[in-house]
Amino acid sequence: MLKECGHKRYEGWSDWRWEFLAIAGEIVQTPQEREKLFNRIDDIESNYGYKADWSRYDYERATVIKMKVVERLGTKKDAEEFLNQHLDCMPLREHAIEDALKRKDYIMAKKLAIDGLEQDKTRGLSGLICKWEEHLLNIAEAQRDYPEVKKYALQLFLDKNEFVFYDRYKKCFNSKEWPQEAQKIIDIIGHSKDGRNHILALPQIYILEERWPDLMDYVRESNSSWALENFTKHLAKHFPGKLVDVYEKVIVEKLAPVMGRGNYQYLCEFLMCLQKLGNEDRVKRLVAELSAKYSNRPAMLEELRRV
Repeated sequence: MLKECGHKRYEGWSDWRWEFLAIAGEIVQTPQEREKLFNRIDDIESNYGYKADWSRYDYERATVIKMKVVERLGTKKDAEEFLNQHLDCMPLREHAIEDALKRKDYIMAKKLAIDGLEQDKTRGLSGLICKWEEHLLNIAEAQRDYPEVKKYALQLFLDKNEFVFYDRYKKCFNSKEWPQEAQKIIDIIGHSKDGRNHILALPQIYILEERWPDLMDYVRESNSSWALENFTKHLAKHFPGKLVDVYEKVIVEKLAPVMGRGNYQYLCEFLMCLQKLGNEDRVKRLVAELSAKYSNRPAMLEELRRV
C-alpha cells in the first residue's frame, strides 16, 4: 500500500493516494509499521499538502487515518491526547463534540463547536459554518435550550433551504404561536435577495401550512410552466377557475411562441392538463386560435391535432 500510493500514476489524484494510506492504516499491526505509515503520511503532507489549494482536505484525511490507528493500537489516553492536539482538524473536532455529548458534557461540546465556528468564520467558509451551527443546534436540543434551538434552526433553514430545520424550528412553538412565526419566515424569505430561496422555499411553506390562497397567488405571479407543473395538484380543487386562467396565459404567452417539435409536444401536454380541469370548450378555442396564428408551423399543427 505504501509503495503503491507513491506511484507517479496518481499524481494529481490525491483521493487515490489517501485511499491506499487508509487501507494501510486499517492493517498496520506493529509500532514499527505504525511509524513507517506515519512517516509516509508526513512526507506526503510536506511535499504536497501545504503547497496546494486542497491542503486542508489533505490534512484532514491524513489526521483521520492517524487517529484511527492511534485508537486501534494505542491506549485510551493516547487517543485522547492525539484528539486534543488535533482539534484544528474538523472531523476530529466533530468527534470530540460527539464524545462530549455522550458524556452529557454540554459546556465542553458547546465550546468545541463555537471555537470551530469562530475558526471557520475567519476563513469565510460558509459551508463549514453551517456544519458548526448544526452541532450547536444538536447541543441546544440536548439541553432543551429552546431559545438556542430557535436561533440555530431558523438560521440553518434560511441558509440551507432544508425543511428538516424548518420542522425543528416549528417544534419549538405551540399551535397558537406558530401561524405568526410561519408568517415571519415568509416575510424574511420574501425580502431576501436569494432568488433560489424565493423560488423553492415559499411555495413549499404554503403547502406545509395549507395556505392555498398564498400558493395560488404565487403560481399566478410566477406565470410559468414550472409552477403549474409542480403545484396544480395542490390547487385544482381549491381554485380551478383561477388555475385555468393561468394555464391559458402561460400557453399563449410562454409556450406557443417557442419553436421546435419537442416544445410543441410540451405545449400540448398543458392543453391536455387544461382538459382535465374540465375546460373542453376552452381547449378547443385555444387550439383553433393557435392553429390560425401559427398556420405556417406544420409540426405544431400536427401536434395540436392530437389534443
